Amino acid sequence: MSFGANLPQERKVVTAIPGPKSQELLKRRSEAVSAALGMAIPVVVEKAGGGVIVDIDGNSIIDLGAGIAVVNVGNSADRVVKNVQAQVEAFTHTCFMIAPYMGYIEVCEALNRLTPGTHKKKSALFNS
Repeated sequence: MSFGANLPQERKVVTAIPGPKSQELLKRRSEAVSAALGMAIPVVVEKAGGGVIVDIDGNSIIDLGAGIAVVNVGNSADRVVKNVQAQVEAFTHTCFMIAPYMGYIEVCEALNRLTPGTHKKKSALFNS
């Protein structure tokens, strides 16, 4: 079985969209998840790599949403996977305001260096 960056980069539709397994999980989604969270493609992802998503029914489709988070490197890019594994082995998370860590500082330094302007800059990182 192929995973991540080793997934064939092809579009292959083997069921109707959504397929029967996706339909079942999407029904559960509608009963358990707030309607405030939209959905662009009615499939349930099993794996993704490069520029494709493979759903739980075996359909391989082009990942049109990757631009939201991974367009620069693709899903499951080898170097990203290796770096994430190394980080998770060190520690998963700590609140920077409780105990600072090097990666946060390095990202802020990079943002300060790369953003326009010659004035003194400082950064803060947030997520949603």
